[in-house]
Amino acid sequence: MASLFVAALKKAGQLTLPKGVTPLTYATQLGIFRGFNPVHGTRVTRAGAAVILENILSYANGTLLPSGETPVLTASATNVSPNSVVQLSLALRSANGQTQAIPANANVTYALDNQTGAVLDTYSGTLIVTQPGTYTVTATVDGVSVAPLIITAYAQPAGINLSSSSSTLTANGQALDTMTATIVDSTGQTVSNASGTASLSALQYGSYVDPTTGAPISSIHFVNGVATFAVKAGTTGGVSDTVSLSNVALSGTALASTFVDPSTTISYTWPSANALTLSPTTATVSDNQATEDAVSATVGGLGTSVAGLPVLAQFTLSGPASFQAGGSLLQTFSAYVVPGVPTQIPVWSLPGQSGAITLDASLSGAVVASTTISAVATGAPTALVVSSTPSTVNAMGAAQEPALPQGSPFTLYTVSLSDAAGHAVIPATSDPLTLTDNASTVGGTLAYYAVANGQPTGPALSASQLQTAISASTGLAQFAVVTTGAGAVSPQITLHDALTGTEKTVGYAYSSGVGVYAMLTGDTPSDLNGASSSVEEGQTVTYTAQLEDPNGNPVQAAGQTIDFYFAPRGNSADVTVNGSSAWSQAAPLAVTTNAQGVASVSVTVPQGKGGEFQLVAGLPGQTSVSEVTATVGSTLYYTTGLALSSSPYALNGMVWPTAAMPLGQTLAGYAWRRGGKLGWRLVRRRDALRGAAQQCGERGAQSRSA
Repeated sequence: MASLFVAALKKAGQLTLPKGVTPLTYATQLGIFRGFNPVHGTRVTRAGAAVILENILSYANGTLLPSGETPVLTASATNVSPNSVVQLSLALRSANGQTQAIPANANVTYALDNQTGAVLDTYSGTLIVTQPGTYTVTATVDGVSVAPLIITAYAQPAGINLSSSSSTLTANGQALDTMTATIVDSTGQTVSNASGTASLSALQYGSYVDPTTGAPISSIHFVNGVATFAVKAGTTGGVSDTVSLSNVALSGTALASTFVDPSTTISYTWPSANALTLSPTTATVSDNQATEDAVSATVGGLGTSVAGLPVLAQFTLSGPASFQAGGSLLQTFSAYVVPGVPTQIPVWSLPGQSGAITLDASLSGAVVASTTISAVATGAPTALVVSSTPSTVNAMGAAQEPALPQGSPFTLYTVSLSDAAGHAVIPATSDPLTLTDNASTVGGTLAYYAVANGQPTGPALSASQLQTAISASTGLAQFAVVTTGAGAVSPQITLHDALTGTEKTVGYAYSSGVGVYAMLTGDTPSDLNGASSSVEEGQTVTYTAQLEDPNGNPVQAAGQTIDFYFAPRGNSADVTVNGSSAWSQAAPLAVTTNAQGVASVSVTVPQGKGGEFQLVAGLPGQTSVSEVTATVGSTLYYTTGLALSSSPYALNGMVWPTAAMPLGQTLAGYAWRRGGKLGWRLVRRRDALRGAAQQCGERGAQSRSA
C-alpha cells in the first residue's frame, strides 16, 4: 500500500483509487486514511499521498495519535463500594492541559491486574467490582501504553478507630487533646469514601471543642472517612472521662451488623506543684488612662500540695505598667498562691504610654512563667468579646437554690468590650448585659449563676431577670451556666450589650453533673414510694438503673458501682437476681455501669409462686435510693392474642376473623350503631387455648381499631 502512494507522489493527480481501496475497513479503522477520504474514483494529489504515507509511517512506529498529545486514562469513580459499575475512558491531553476525545478510529483496549474480584470488558472499558480491594487498570491505544489507574473498592464500614494526641491532659482548663475518628472496614482499611455524622457522648469533667475555632461542639462530621475534634481539659485532676461516639450515620452506606460504637478514656492530672501558669484577662490593655488587666496566677492543683500549703511567688513587671494605679511606679511584687486556687495579680497600664508589658513569675528565684500584654490607645467600644471555659465546682463554690455539689460541671463565660481595632476597652460606668437563650426551643433548660473566685455563687439568676454587667473597674463580666435539663440540640446564648447596642451569640454544650443517684427505670426522684410494676410468672426480666445528676440528667460514666438488693420488706415471690435471692443492703450485688452510665440485672421469676418483691438500687453508702415493687401475676392473666367473633353490625360487608389472630396483627377501623355489640375473646394461654368469651357493648357512634 505504501508503494502505491509513493507513486502518487511521483505523478501527482494521475493515481485514481481503485474499487479495492474502499472496502479496506481494517486500514480505515487503523487510521491509515485519517485526513483523506478514500472514495472510489478520487484522484490522489501529492498532498493527499503525503498525508496517507505519514499515517502509514506513524502506524509502523506504534501510534496514530496526534503529535504532542498524551493519552490519559480516566474513570467515573475511583473509590467505590462492592458491586459498583465503573466506566473507564480515554482522553487526549495536550501540553497546555487541554483535553479532547480520542479519535473514534483509534484502537483502544483495557486490561485489569486482578481478575478475582472484578470483571472488565476490555473493549468497552466497563468495570464491575464485586469484592473489596485495590484494582489497577491499564489501557493501550494504537499500541501505546497509558499510565495505569487505581480503583479502590471499600468494604462495609465495620468500626471506627479513635486516636488521640495524648491520653492524659493537665487539668488547667486550657489543655487540648486533638482526636481523630477514622472509619475502617473489617480489615482495618480506611473507608475513605465514607461521609456522615456521629454524636459525641457527654463528658463529666472536660468538654468538646472544634480544634480550629475552639467553639463548643456536640457532634462530628466525617469527610473521606475521617473526622477530627478536640477535648478541652477542665480544672479537676485525678479523674477521667470516657469519650465515645454514637448515632453514627453515613451517607448512602449501611453499617456492618458487627459495628460497635467506639470509646476511649482521657485522664486529667493536677498541674505539678512547681507548674505556675499566668493568664491575663485580655491580651491588650488601654493606656488612655490607668487601666487594670488582672492576671490570674495558678500554682499546681488541689491534689499536689500537702494540706494545700500556700506557695510564695515573686512577680516582676517590665514595660509601661505598674502593680498599682497611680503613685510611685511599682514593678516588683510578692504574693502567696494557694495550689489549685487562682490568685489575681493587679497589672495597671501607665497613662499615655503604649508598648509591650511583660510579667515574669518566679518560684525560689527561678522564672517559671511569663506572659505579655500590649498597652495600646483605644477608641470607643464597638463590640462584645466572649470567651468560655468548662470547669467544675470546687471547695470554693457557693451556689445556692439549687446548690451544686462539688465536682458538678459548669461553663464559665467571661465578657469584655473591644474597640474597632479589637483592643479591650473598659467602660466609664457599669455596662448592663441581658442574657437570653434558645434552650427551651431545643428541649433543654439552663441555670445561670453569678461568679465569685471563678465559681458559681448565690442563688440562680431569675429567669425573668437574666442580667449581669461589665465592671467599670475590671472591664469584665462573668457568669456561670449549668445544665438543668439536656435537650436534643446544643443551645445558643445571646448577650445584649446596653452600651454599644450590639448582640453576641455564643454556643453552649450540655453537660451532665456528677452521678449522685442510681434511678431504676420507671422510678423518679419525686416518687416517694418508688415505682410499681407487674411481671409474669416463669419469665426472666431485666431491670436497669441509670446514673443521674442532682437535676435528673443522665450521667454517662463507665465503671461506677451501683448496688442492687432486696428491700427489708422481703421477697415473697422468691425471685432471684443474677442467680441469687440473698442480696441485702449489707451484702448487695455490685454492678458497674457501662459507657452510658447504665447498670443492669436479670430477675428470674419462678412458676406458680405468686407474691411480690421489692428491688432497690443505689450508690454505695447512699441513703437516697431508687425502688421498684413488682407483683407476680399468673400466666392466665397475660394476653397472648385476640380473637373476634363475627358481628351483625359490620358495615360495608366487612367480615371479621373468627379464628385466633397472631400477636401484632392490625385490624382496620370499624364503627357500629348505638346499642351495637362486639363479641371478642382473649387467648389467655401461650398454648393458644381460648378462654371463656366475654361480651361487651357500648353506646354511641364510635370507631375503633385493634
